[in-house]
Amino acid sequence: MRIGLFGGFRIESAGAALEVSGTMQRAVLFRLALDADTTVTYRDLADDVWPAGPPENTRAALQSIVSRLRAQLPDGAILSEAGGYRLAVSRDRIDVLRFQDLVSAAEAAEAASAAALATHALACWVGQPWTPGDGFDWLLDDLAADRTKALDLGGAIRTPLVGIRPTAPPPLTALVGRLDELMLIDDQLRDNRLVTVLGTGGVGKTRLVAEAAQHRPGSVFVELAPVEGAEIWQAVSSAIGREVRTIDTTSPDSIPARSRVLGALEGRELLLVLDNCEHLIDAAAQLADELLRTLPAIRILTTSREPLRLAGEAFVPLGALAHPDLAEIDRTATGSTAESIDPSMADRLRSYPAIELFDRRIMAARGSHASEAELASAARICARLDGLPLALELAAARTRTMSLAEVESQLDDRFALLGRPQRGGSSRHSTLRGMIDWSWELLNDGERLMLGQLAVLPGGASVAHTARLAADLGCSPEDAETLVDRSLVQRMAGRYRVLETIREYGRSQLAESGALDEALLRQARILGAESVRQDARLRSSAIDEAIAWFDTEEDNIAAALRDSIDGRHAEEVVALSAGNAWYWVIRDRHADAFDWMRQAGDLAEQVDSSEGRLVRLVSQVLGMFPDPTPDIEPTADAAVTLQPALTGDPLDPFGGEIPDLDAFAVGAGGHDLLQIAPPLIGSFAAARLAGRSTMDIEVPRGEELGLDPWPTAMLHVARAALAENRGDVATLGTATETAVQMMRQIGDRWALALALQLRSQWLLLQGRLAEALAAGDESTANFRTITSAEDLLQQQNLAVQVLIRQGRWDEVDDRIREILSVARREGTGTALIQALLMAGLAEVARGSLVTAHELMEEIDALPKNPNRFPLQLTASIDLLRARIALLDGKPDQAEAALHSAATSAANSGDQPIMSSVAVGIAALAAQRGDREGAARAIELAAELRGVLDSTDPLILDVQRALESPDRSRTHGAERPGLEAIGSAGSGSGSTMELAQILRR
Repeated sequence: MRIGLFGGFRIESAGAALEVSGTMQRAVLFRLALDADTTVTYRDLADDVWPAGPPENTRAALQSIVSRLRAQLPDGAILSEAGGYRLAVSRDRIDVLRFQDLVSAAEAAEAASAAALATHALACWVGQPWTPGDGFDWLLDDLAADRTKALDLGGAIRTPLVGIRPTAPPPLTALVGRLDELMLIDDQLRDNRLVTVLGTGGVGKTRLVAEAAQHRPGSVFVELAPVEGAEIWQAVSSAIGREVRTIDTTSPDSIPARSRVLGALEGRELLLVLDNCEHLIDAAAQLADELLRTLPAIRILTTSREPLRLAGEAFVPLGALAHPDLAEIDRTATGSTAESIDPSMADRLRSYPAIELFDRRIMAARGSHASEAELASAARICARLDGLPLALELAAARTRTMSLAEVESQLDDRFALLGRPQRGGSSRHSTLRGMIDWSWELLNDGERLMLGQLAVLPGGASVAHTARLAADLGCSPEDAETLVDRSLVQRMAGRYRVLETIREYGRSQLAESGALDEALLRQARILGAESVRQDARLRSSAIDEAIAWFDTEEDNIAAALRDSIDGRHAEEVVALSAGNAWYWVIRDRHADAFDWMRQAGDLAEQVDSSEGRLVRLVSQVLGMFPDPTPDIEPTADAAVTLQPALTGDPLDPFGGEIPDLDAFAVGAGGHDLLQIAPPLIGSFAAARLAGRSTMDIEVPRGEELGLDPWPTAMLHVARAALAENRGDVATLGTATETAVQMMRQIGDRWALALALQLRSQWLLLQGRLAEALAAGDESTANFRTITSAEDLLQQQNLAVQVLIRQGRWDEVDDRIREILSVARREGTGTALIQALLMAGLAEVARGSLVTAHELMEEIDALPKNPNRFPLQLTASIDLLRARIALLDGKPDQAEAALHSAATSAANSGDQPIMSSVAVGIAALAAQRGDREGAARAIELAAELRGVLDSTDPLILDVQRALESPDRSRTHGAERPGLEAIGSAGSGSGSTMELAQILRR
């Protein structure tokens, strides 16, 4: 990590700029940087950070600031030491310290090398030192004194060319968010004589090099946009100006422009800026090459959308201004009102340079900054305009007569919205379309074809995909690289990506030429064929690579599906939907599967293939489900007040005629999913026809059906899952043993994780805790990079249960801390509730009432959509509420919570959660002195689970209470013991009523 304080505050790590938000965070980092790699005491930090006096609890305030600062820096950057903090960065990576150390070295050096060291030190001084506020005069005085020493020791500051006036256009607005690029220009020019600032149109290249030229008095700025190739020498001559004198007394008009330039610049040291070289790239390259060869003291800085391709050329890539992506904005703001944005999140949004620039230009346009209520809309505009400065300037100008919401709503037609040119410039540099037209006109036919085809891929294209496109289009494979060189396409992490604004332009060009439909169909064919190929790999040892492909192509596949369905392209729709079906299952994208498969069903009737039959079968089965209940606005207490209105069997998925499964069944060698789907669907249908619960089904064995290994193993996983839910412990044991063994041989880590999860449950019920923990941890390791946060939390929950039973509380705390961190950072609201439930139950098991109450309050405060909230989770929340009430000695509150938990659990049909509620009922009965009710509730729990969970701490508590009703309490005064039987009278009526809910 490097920190620059000369000329502004800059941080760089691993070659990338870091932004540190928060005034106090910057102040603390600044102070630690002044004593880099040395412990700074709390007192010294407080004295400098709060010159007017520290807060009352200085240590706590510093800890809070450092905690937020660490989150923005690389791991291990700030270390806690005895009595203070240390910035783990060497002194030579802090520019002011490097400057001071070089001056000290110059003072101690021999005269022969002192001047060179002093000159090197002065090269660090690229601008006035930055400080976070008042109170650092001592630092400025020290630096000024060192600068004087360096000059006295013979240090040299290069002087600009005298006699040539600065020609860079004076800035009209402040430069925003480009300090790192300015520093990189200085660094590159220090070591190289030709530097090119590369970037797409509208990204701010001219503004950046103009700023760089302002820091170099006497630099010559040449605007090449209006220049043709033959006029380039004349343009340079004109830019040099009247101060140029030649030794020839002949009229300047009679001297060739090339000779005038070479004569005027001979022997002089200066920076020549050539702006907008792309349209005359060959002429600009020839001019730069001759100047560099002829004039050894000259340096050239160019801006272009592609390299000059000269030997020794160095680059400063200029991308869009940093901006949040749409997903981050959605996480930050859940609505358009100020109340929906947390103040810290608002500060984070405003810290992005794109939003800062946009907000400044909004202020210039209408006289007021974007309000908190408008901030989310402003952020979305910046994201959709790719952070391009020109686009942001044009959009901000429209706020003089339009609201931000209106501007955002019209971005689908951004070229019309941002089509009014600013006065004082050509349309190709002052309108969004003109900016891209300028680049489009410079492309050949093959490059235009490639750009148009890449423009229909919102997620970019891999190198292999691009090569396939080139072959289909008859283009050269080099065309994509040329587009990268011309800054129209970005190449990152092995993929070609196109900014949204350029994608919209490319699509409009395809539409105007009548080639858009063909381009969309081409992408769908390529993605569909590859989806089918990668789908097969999901069920093998290549699952990680296959999932990575689907993850990367997710946006492209969704777009291809939409376009193919709209265009009624049956084969492409089938390939895409069938090829992604299992991926959607693995990634817990059930809504995607439901939506796409239903839409694909009728088109699949036209396709006679394995994929077509699979889509038809799945769509027919989904058609028997009722339409998903529309979302309603979630409320914090929705899960508590939810009273499901269910009739009949709540888990019966069939509401219509069962498909003719024989028409879809295949044996060994057929599509894997067609091998398992008909037997599974048939099993559910048979249970329904027999009047049994759909949990009470018999899944056939793949061995008996003659299926391939993977379908056979997967049917064993299904048998185990259903057995676990209905309390069939024997089948759970045999099915998981077989499934684990087979999936290990096949190499499908996702299915193996499922099998191990179920095996861990069986081992837990057998009391084999160490084996259960090992199986659960292996399941988690396999799931970690594959499945959703919710599924991963289920694996961790089992491990935490085992550790609690083993009394390994330090490990329990470590795991819960990690789980909560992941859930808060990556999970959905449901995942966070699951993590909080896990933490709450752990605190109850430990007897920590205060912490358990706090976790319960946090759960209750989270929004829950009653139409989509799992009944099992509703029951678990009420069960935790009941456990807390029992711990608090409030049996009546516990009874109310258990009544709600029992209702939800019974409606879910999930016997393990019903068993857990029965154990809670037993604990309530025991606390009330209802020995018979407690014993019968424990029996019910064992009946529902299929076996008595003999290591469950709560069951053990109840059993001890039943065996020793008068023994003294063992859990401390704050935990009313279940052993106090008889102290609260009888409650058998309540116990039986609660138990009856579970038995219905």
